[in-house]
Amino acid sequence: MHDVDSPRRDASTDDALAGLLTRLRQDPALQALLAGAAQLPRRAPSQDAIAGDILFGADAIADFLFGDRKFRRKVYNLVESGNLPVFRLGTGICARKSVLIEWIGRQECNIDQQLAK
Repeated sequence: MHDVDSPRRDASTDDALAGLLTRLRQDPALQALLAGAAQLPRRAPSQDAIAGDILFGADAIADFLFGDRKFRRKVYNLVESGNLPVFRLGTGICARKSVLIEWIGRQECNIDQQLAK
């Protein structure tokens, strides 16, 4: 028996969603809208917003990215290889949540482009 709040997903639903995403990615009007949104000026964040956006230390970054602080060694490895957008405050590493989210989005776009080739 299925719960009313959790609709059943099957192959036809997944196929329909994949088809919709493909059409959206190919829609020139949507591409123009997204390009225009990327050009909008950004407001400078307030001090409170900046403080709430910063992750201090590998533990906090690991918790944000991987959902568990035990992945802090992975964060250090990504930092060493230059594959993670971080900055230093003194000897500690820090990252902005907003920058990490944008970085993840770019990684997803790169994968989509590679798969399309």
